Parts: sequence; C-alpha cells; structure tokens
Amino acid sequence: MNQLAASFWHAIDYNLIPTAAFTVERMLAIDPSSENVHLHALVLDRQGRHKAVLMATKTHLSHIGCLYLYAESCLKLQKHADGARVLEAGKKTWLNGTYTAHSATQRSVIPDPSAFLVLLGKLYQGAGNITVAAEAYAMALSQNPFVWEAFERLTEMGINVNVANIFKPGYQYPVEDPFQGGKLGFGGNNSAGSNNSVNTNPSASSTGQQQSNLTTTFQGGSLGKGKFLGGKSSLYDTPTSRPKRVGFAGSTLGAGLNIANTLPSGQTIGGASTASNSSSAPPSSASSATHSSATLPLYTKIARGVLAFSRYELQTALKHFLDLPSIHRDSAYVLAKIGRIYFEQVNYAEAERTFARLRELDRTRVADMEVYSTTLWHLQKDLELAYLSRDLLDSDRSSPQAWCVLGNSFSVQREPELALRCFKRATALDPQFAYAYTLSGHEHVTSEALEQAQDAFRMALRCDSRHYNAWYGLGMVSMKLGDFERAEFHFKSALAINSNNVVLVCCVGMILERQNMLQQALAMYTRATTLQPQSALSRYKKARILMQLQRFNEALVEFDLLQTLAPDEASVHFLLGQLYKAVNKKPLAVKHYTIALNLDPKGSHLVREAIENLSMDGSVDA
Repeated sequence: MNQLAASFWHAIDYNLIPTAAFTVERMLAIDPSSENVHLHALVLDRQGRHKAVLMATKTHLSHIGCLYLYAESCLKLQKHADGARVLEAGKKTWLNGTYTAHSATQRSVIPDPSAFLVLLGKLYQGAGNITVAAEAYAMALSQNPFVWEAFERLTEMGINVNVANIFKPGYQYPVEDPFQGGKLGFGGNNSAGSNNSVNTNPSASSTGQQQSNLTTTFQGGSLGKGKFLGGKSSLYDTPTSRPKRVGFAGSTLGAGLNIANTLPSGQTIGGASTASNSSSAPPSSASSATHSSATLPLYTKIARGVLAFSRYELQTALKHFLDLPSIHRDSAYVLAKIGRIYFEQVNYAEAERTFARLRELDRTRVADMEVYSTTLWHLQKDLELAYLSRDLLDSDRSSPQAWCVLGNSFSVQREPELALRCFKRATALDPQFAYAYTLSGHEHVTSEALEQAQDAFRMALRCDSRHYNAWYGLGMVSMKLGDFERAEFHFKSALAINSNNVVLVCCVGMILERQNMLQQALAMYTRATTLQPQSALSRYKKARILMQLQRFNEALVEFDLLQTLAPDEASVHFLLGQLYKAVNKKPLAVKHYTIALNLDPKGSHLVREAIENLSMDGSVDA
C-alpha cells in the first residue's frame, strides 16, 4: 500500500491525473476506507467531475477531507445551502483541528480550520447570507492572516476591517478581532482611520437569511475574541497527511523515480525524508514570528491600499500602493489596482498607461481586463480594443472578461447587437459576473431599449449589491423615463457605495435641479467641485445653477475657471454669453456667442437666435 501511495502522490504532484486515477482505483480495491475515498475524490476534483465528487463522498462525511471536497463541490455546483448545511453539521470535527504549519518542504492534504472557514464564507455568501459569511471570513483571518481571499472578500462586501488587528508583528493565533470596534460593519464610508463601524446590513443579507450557530462555537461566544476549541483531531493523523516535500537543492536527477521498493516511514529518497506531517515537528513559534516579521509589513501596506480602494478613498489607496517597494509596486496585482484607481478617477490616459504596463508584464492575464477595455472604450481606441480582444480570446476563450472586451470592441464600432451577444456570452460563462450585466445595460440604454436595460442592471445588482455602476444605470433609465423620484433613489444608492464619485454627485444634483430644488442641487454641485476641483462637468453645472439663482458674480468666478479647464467647449462660451447678457455686458456676450458659433457650427441656430435677441434688446456697442 505504501508503494501505491508513493505512486499516487508522485502523479498528483506532477499533474499526471490519469496515472493518479488508475492508482487510486487500485488503492480503493485493496482498502475502500474513507482515507482512500478522499484520495479518489481529490482526483475527481482535479478532473472537474464535481457531481462525481458528491456521489463519492456523501457517505464519508465523517472524514474531514471528504467533508471539505463535498462542500467545495457544492460551491462549484452552486448548491450553497447544501454545502453550508454539511459544514455546519461537521463543524465540531473541523473546528477541533489546528493550524497546519506549511513550509517550502512540508504540506498536508487535510484542510485546516482557516480553509474550512473560507469555504463556509463562500457558501453563505453564495446563498445571500452576507452577515454569517463575513463572520466566517473574519474567523479565517483570526486563524491565518495570510488567507488573502478572506480579506479581499470582506473588503468587497463593504465590511469595515481593522487592518492593524489582522497583520500584527509577532502575532499568535488567533489574532484580535479584524472588525472595527468588534462589530460587523457594512457600508465602508468611514474615513481610513476611523474606529467606528456602520451597522446597516445590506439588503442582500435580510432576505432568506438563516440563523447561524457559527459564533457559538467559540469560547466566550464573542466573534473574533475567543479561541478555537482546543485539542488535535485524530483525523489529522491519518495516512492521507502529505509526506514531507523538498526542493531541488541537494537532490539528484531521478532520485524521486526510484519506487521499486516500498518506502517505510522515515526512509529518505535523494536526501528527503518521507515522514508524514503528523510525525514532523512543527516550526517553533519564534521561527514563525521571524519569518512573518518581514511579510506582515508588506501585507499590511497592500491591505491598507485594498481597503481604501474598496471604500473608494482613491487618493489614499493610490498613496498606499505607490509607497510599496518597486518590486511589489510593479507586480501584476498592484498594477491592476492602480489602473482601476485611475479609471475610477476618470483619469483614462493614466489608467491606459498603467494597464499597458500590466500587459507588458503578463499578456495572458484576463482579470481586470474588462476595466482596461472600458478605459479604451472611453478613449475611443477601437484598434487597441480589437487587438486586446484577440489576445485575450487566444489566451482563454472561457473567461467572461475576454468576451466583455470583445463586446466593448463591437460597442466602440457601433455594433450594438454584436456587443450584446458578447456580453450575453460572458454571463453564460459566469452567471455571477456583474460587470457583464452592467455593460449590457449600458448598451441597451444606447439603443433606447430601456426595459431590457433595467433588467440587465437589476441582474448585476443580484450578483453584487455594491456594484454602484448598476445603481447608476438604473438611475439613468429612470431619469429618461421621467421618474425623478426613483432616479434620485438609485443615484443616492450608488453614492452611498461610492461617496467620492463626482459623476454620481452631479447626477443627484441634476435630479434635484429637475425637481426645482435649486439650493439642494447647488450644494451637490459645490460638493462635486470640492471633491474634484479640475472637473469641468461639476463646475459647469454649478455655474449654470448660480445663474438660475441670479448669483451672477459667483457664476463669473466659476466661468473663469471653466475657461481654463475647457477652453474649446462651445456650451461653456454659450452660457457665458447668456451670463454677460444678464449683467448687461453685451459686447462680451457677443464675443462669447461668436466663439461658441465657431466651435460648434451645428448649434448655429441657437447661437444666432441668441445674438438676434441681444440686438433686439438694444445696441451692442460698448
């Protein structure tokens, strides 16, 4: 049996899946134990046969490895409630485990509590139970702060996370409560240094929510402040624990191929011990602290940037990322974040440059390329979009991002039907990909198919309730339909997620203006100019409403700035002509009307009419 086990792990380690499948069948025939069922399920999982994993493991859920693979297959098959149910039923077993000390030479195939907690969080999140999902991710971080996806998911859900409590120098498991002030905070509109959490649960967590006993499994019953139940499960001592692995240093070519004889525990191959994890002494706490002391500050810096970005505190996030050492600042992950920050700041030129650097580093990367394609769409760079879509489809035709890029390519070429087919293909590949639904919605808006646009935006929000672009899209549709009250609700919902977005602030101002709430609209436009002083859009709207309120001197100040920001914008000069007419400076009014006429001949009838009306009012001489 040891011979077969050695052959199995050799095949698994080098991705020789048919060999592993054949070998594990022999092992099962000799000994149909839960341990061998687990190894069989591991092969089925590598083959992508998730339904087969369910069938193989469903009668062996008392084995911790089988339990994990069963729940993981439930996640992949979107059977979220079933997966969460079996994990909850077996949590006394897997919570009794200890953190598995991994190293470059030592691994275990048996998951530890942090891995189970991440999986439990994903299942609850898929089922729409956001609160319990967040609790699970938080406890995963308390077990192992280096489980990055747990941290990322918390930030993406809008949770207020205290980074300092997660990545602490000289940490001992578990770390302190990663939430702000020990509470589960949703929203993320607080300042970066705030210790107060926003305790308003999102709508997604209020529907179909199941009462969880997760917090009662910790001593003291307090989330993040108790310790896991002590003791080591006997399941961690099974023969399925991975043998100790070594790197290339000190080994000889072919040493690992000598499997003619059985290898009892402790025997070496090419200088490597085959002793199992359970018999290996874990690294000392002092050694762990030494190794983590260099890693924790790096993780802390990146985590602060990610957290600030999730709150749309863009300048803060950018500063954290740019302050990283160059070897990490120029990595694909960080460059993608920086590119997205520039995109959110409507700095499309800088976003394009950053994404281009990312592509030089990794031309096959598909993650975040949908944002890059939208950047190119805004810049109307159809040729670059075509090249990007071709490269990504060659790299991975099964990625939803690649089809979004192709859809944007067709959109910029004004081929809405082809664009919509591509976005539909993206959602077929990943039904939870909110961005593709949003792009579909905007394409429908362009085609004036407003009902289909609403459906697309709502689907995006079903996938991600914090996808503010979908809220914005619904607001635009409602505004086109003349339903200003509903439009205001949608725009304010988007603004609650991304409070620093100038476009959203202006949209709320527009709705208030349409409802003749001029003072409130002016307050929103003033807020927009404060957030982004170089935004010509917000200054234009502020100047226009100041004119409506007959605050002409203040409007002139805004127009002085506007002429610097947008000197070739015809509408600015036309409105400035109107303003000079109102203050009885007719020569200046004629001057700016003429500039507007030269800049936009298509609007000549409006400008000529304004000049004629000015002449009818009296002489235009100085």
